[in-house]
Amino acid sequence: MTWGNKADKTLAGAALLFAGALALKLENPQSLGAAFLLFCSEAALIGGVADWFAVTALFKKPLGFPYHTAILPRRRVQFTAACVKLVQDEFFSKKNIFRRIRRLNFLSLGLDWLDRTERKDALTGLVLQYMQYSIEQLDFNQIAQKSESEVKNFLCRYPAQDVCSNLGNWMVENDKDQELFSLALQAIRAQVQGEAGKAKIESFLVDFGQKKTQNSFLSLLSGLAEMTNLLNFSDSAAALQEEVLRLLTRLEMRENTLRCQLLGCAREVVAEAIYSPVWQNLLVQWRDDLMENLKLTPYIEAYLKELSTQLSAQDTGEPTKLFSALQRIVRWEIENGIAVLRRDSAMQNEADRLLYDMAGRTLLQAQLMVGSVVETALDSMSDEQVNQLVYSRVEPDLLWIRMNGSIVGGAIGAMLFLLLHVF
Repeated sequence: MTWGNKADKTLAGAALLFAGALALKLENPQSLGAAFLLFCSEAALIGGVADWFAVTALFKKPLGFPYHTAILPRRRVQFTAACVKLVQDEFFSKKNIFRRIRRLNFLSLGLDWLDRTERKDALTGLVLQYMQYSIEQLDFNQIAQKSESEVKNFLCRYPAQDVCSNLGNWMVENDKDQELFSLALQAIRAQVQGEAGKAKIESFLVDFGQKKTQNSFLSLLSGLAEMTNLLNFSDSAAALQEEVLRLLTRLEMRENTLRCQLLGCAREVVAEAIYSPVWQNLLVQWRDDLMENLKLTPYIEAYLKELSTQLSAQDTGEPTKLFSALQRIVRWEIENGIAVLRRDSAMQNEADRLLYDMAGRTLLQAQLMVGSVVETALDSMSDEQVNQLVYSRVEPDLLWIRMNGSIVGGAIGAMLFLLLHVF
């Protein structure tokens, strides 16, 4: 506590006034004015001393007086408990907490705070760092093995009939049968055109002729035809090549009637084949063989390691294409999420409910924590520190209490003197 303040000066003034009045009374025993001044100054001095004693007794023992003094140090435990209860039950009561947080629009404040370029960039960086950290903690081999098992189980559970049906529908709906037909025509053209193609056709005609003329008589006729140039395999191959190429050219046009007929026949044959038990059994056997020999684990593990490496490349200052792509995706998701929360009232209500619930639960948990902090802080302080803490908060009022003791005491003394000597 601070001494030499205005209350002390007031008390000292009352004491000096009392001493002066006493001296004046001793010199003028019959003087009514001296008696009045002495009576009033005496009352003012008594009132000031009494209030000084009362205020000082709150914090220490005034003049060593031991009875019912130093109240605050002696009641430290009760004072601490009262402070804790005040903080928990009044300042941080459940009613006050929810009344105050209801005044805040957490979602609007949060979106306004987040919807700035630098903060969206910072949030994007945090998300990518979390992704990188999460990937680095993974067991790539275990994930790869589990992924391979899941893929194989899914493929083995998928019915062969559905595979055939979906494959046929996919081919027709996406014009894949047209593409396959065009590829087949291109492959045939590649085999037929040019001198190499002509040579192949000629070879085929020669072999075919030899097979058909194996008896001696037909062989003799064939030989005579070749000798007289009636049967020229080279010319026949050239003519057949030209006709085949002309036919291929017509078939390459999608509107060609023959092409449409061939495709229709092919679709009927394929449809009949893929729904047949033989084909489905073959497909199941092929699938089982594939699942038995297919080893996906090394490839999946290598892909995950490459993904981790590319995400880590940002630390070197040279972000990879994958990292840049992920950065754009995350940034877009953040901006899209902000836009959705601003326009979707149902989502806003749900987000507000969640935020209010989180804030309320957090503050209710803080209620006990704040009480514990207050108790720990007060217990760690000495009696003098506690006295100074309390006194510094109410010092002006305590000083006025002391000053009022002298002022009121003097006023009461004046009234009593008048009652005794005038009335």
